[in-house]
Amino acid sequence: MTAGEQAVVRVTRRLDSPAPPPVAKADGDAVIIAWVPPLEVSSALQLNGGEPTGRMHLTLAFIEDTGAAAVASAIRPVLEAATPLAGTVAGLGIWEGEDGVLCAVALADVPGISELRTDIVRALDDAGIAVASDHGFSSHITLAYSGPGGENFPRVHIPSAPDLAITSVSVLGPDAPEDGLDVREETPLGGKTASTAQLLSGTVLKSDEEMRFTLAPLYAPMVKDTHGEYIESRELQLAAHDYVRRGDLRLRIMHKDGRDPETIGDVVEMFALPWPIEIPMTLPDGKTDNVRLPAGTVLTGVVWDERAWPAVKDGRIGGLSLGGTAVRVDGEDVPLRNALDGAFVRVAG
Repeated sequence: MTAGEQAVVRVTRRLDSPAPPPVAKADGDAVIIAWVPPLEVSSALQLNGGEPTGRMHLTLAFIEDTGAAAVASAIRPVLEAATPLAGTVAGLGIWEGEDGVLCAVALADVPGISELRTDIVRALDDAGIAVASDHGFSSHITLAYSGPGGENFPRVHIPSAPDLAITSVSVLGPDAPEDGLDVREETPLGGKTASTAQLLSGTVLKSDEEMRFTLAPLYAPMVKDTHGEYIESRELQLAAHDYVRRGDLRLRIMHKDGRDPETIGDVVEMFALPWPIEIPMTLPDGKTDNVRLPAGTVLTGVVWDERAWPAVKDGRIGGLSLGGTAVRVDGEDVPLRNALDGAFVRVAG
């Protein structure tokens, strides 16, 4: 096969006890160790009628009867000692299981990923944690399932996706929302742990006294806010895109609309983090602390009006707040964490 060609492979394999299941849901404390692709990759791979982008992942190991914290602790040294991996989507696989259920997968050709998995499994074994061994390891991302006898199988095609850059590995828990994953901990390969630890409200990532510029988190995906609500990563990024396209980038106080002249700055940057980071951030009390932000967190850069800048510096303006409209739906709960207020601003005092 020449460079650039992609393969379509049909493999018969029993799916009555799949390893791994396509969604991070399991009884008890079962967890999955996986790479979660960024939105640009999952969007390119998505099939019409197939798996939602927020549920796609490349499973490295499936563990039953062990809590996520113990699994994360066992594999953390391996991940921190590893280096990022790069690969491609080599083609499409179609597996046939019990009752004629078909499964379409993207075949991931990532040099070094088998060795990384071996190191992960060895670390788990050393910790007395058993990994499911129903099937051998095949590097893939599940795209779609059919019903019995191949019914309702989406139209499949050879996926055309960006190159795969595996820069982190996640521990996924069993409490996933319908269109997402329950990410308990995400560790950058070769870096510090970026867990879903407590996020801080009203933080400033970077400020420039002369330019009156701040860069700060607006909102983090899959993290409950102060109203007990959360946004899936894809929807958050699409909302940010719509906001920028509208062109009204003036910053207002506490969600006041465009008829209110009380505008105090301009949004000049807005982007979603492609991977988790841990960075020092200036808090409202002037202290600096390391804060972990999950992948998909939307950061917003603001150039403040001259009259508003003193309030930013002395903490009366202490953070950004997300404003807009949405449809509230009932869904499975996510772990409660303190959320970023996050452009609109809150004024203290």
